[in-house]
This record gives sequence, structure tokens and C-alpha cells, in this order.
Amino acid sequence: MMIAHIPAPSRKPTFADDEILMAGQLRAWAREPGGLAGRDLRGCDLHGIVLDDADLHGVDLSGANLTGASLRRANLRGAILRHAVLTDADCGGACLAGACLDGTVAECCRLAGADLSGASANGARWPGADLSDTTLTDLTAIRLDLTHAVLDRSRARGMVLQDVRADYSRWRAARWDNVAVRDASLTRADFRQCRLTDCVLDSTRLPDSVWDAARWCRVSIGFGTMLRGAVMTTVHFDSCDARAVALAGAQLDSGTRHPPRNGQPALTIVGGRSTTGRRS
Repeated sequence: MMIAHIPAPSRKPTFADDEILMAGQLRAWAREPGGLAGRDLRGCDLHGIVLDDADLHGVDLSGANLTGASLRRANLRGAILRHAVLTDADCGGACLAGACLDGTVAECCRLAGADLSGASANGARWPGADLSDTTLTDLTAIRLDLTHAVLDRSRARGMVLQDVRADYSRWRAARWDNVAVRDASLTRADFRQCRLTDCVLDSTRLPDSVWDAARWCRVSIGFGTMLRGAVMTTVHFDSCDARAVALAGAQLDSGTRHPPRNGQPALTIVGGRSTTGRRS
């Protein structure tokens, strides 16, 4: 009796094999000049991948999983990372100028020293992220979650924070120039040694925040802003205007506060519970 030979079914690559092949291909492209620039990597699972110093400018990583990935010093200028997951990723020193970061999830992501100039982070969630020493020039952030985030020594010019939640965030020695903050919550935020110049705080909740040794220059505090219980000792106020600000329980000891050179009151409060004028 003749037994027919049945060929073994061809083995299809498993998902794990696909990941290995994809990671190997990406690393090969990364070694080529501009090899990853402009690539379409939407929805790819790239968790744990190492692409340090890679040229990824203009790449589309929408919906990609970059959990635990290493993108240190990577060039992501103009990249699209809409709804990408960057939880526990290391993007230290990366260039994200002009990048779309809308809807990204970057919990505990390391972005220290990154350049976020002109980027957008609308609807993003970055709780516990490390953004120390970052450049935030012209960053647009609506409904951004920065709870417990660290932004020490960050530099922001022309930044817009609207409906942002940054409770317990830390901004020590940060510098804000021409920054607009509206409808934001920064409960117990730490702004020690922070410098604000030509900024607007509108309907911003800053209860129990700490401002020791901070400097406020030409800051406009709009209606609905709350500084209840804030610690503002040794703060330098220069030509600031506050209207109907809630200051109940705030510590406004004069300390080393100095009046401005133009002779105007250092801080004018209309409708608030505390008023400070010229002090030396």
C-alpha cells in the first residue's frame, strides 16, 4: 500500500518573529543617513527598541507603541506621534521641534534636555514625566496632564497652557517669557526660583503653590486666579497687576522684594484680600 507524502504546512512567522524582523530592519535603516526619515510607522509595536541618535525627522509614528523605547538624542523634528505610547521611554536630549504629540501617553517618560519648540501636545497625558532642562518655546498644550511632572530649569517663551492639569508639578528655576496660562490647575506646584516675565495667568488655580525666591515681572493675573495658601516669601514683584485674585491664607512677607525702577507699585491687587505696594 502506497502512502502519499503529505508536505508539512509552511510555517508562518509568528508575531514575535515579526517584531524581531521589524526591529532589525529599523536598526539597519537607522545606520543609513536619513534612512528612517519620513517613514510610515503608524501603529507599529516598537516597545523597547533602541534608536539612540537616529534620524527620524518627519516620521509618522501615530498610534505606535514605544513603551520603554530609547530615543536618546534622536532627531524627531516634525515627527507625528499622535496617540503614540511613550510610557517609560527615554527621549533625553531628543529634538522634537515642530512635532505633533497630541494625545500621546508618556507616563514617567524621560524628556530631559529635549527640544519641544513649536510642538503641540493637546490632550496628551504625561504624568510623572521628566522635562527638566527642556526648551518649550511656542509649545501649544490644551488639556495636557503634567501631574507630578518635573520641569526644573525648563525654558518657555510664547508657550500656551490651556485647561492644563499640573498638580504637584515642579518648575524650580524655570523661566517663563510671554507665557499664557488659562483655566489651569497647578495645586501645590513648586515654582521656587522661577522667573516669570510678561506672562498672563487667567483663571489659574495655584493653591498651596510655593514661590520662594521667585521673580514676577509684568505679570498679569486675571479674574478667577487663585493663590490661596501660596507661599510667596522673598518674591520679587515688578509692575504686576492682579485683579480679584484669591489670596486668602497666602504668605506675602516682604522679604527681599524690591519696587520697580519706574516708581509704580510692585504689586497692585484689586478686590483681593491682601494688597502690597512699594516696599524696600
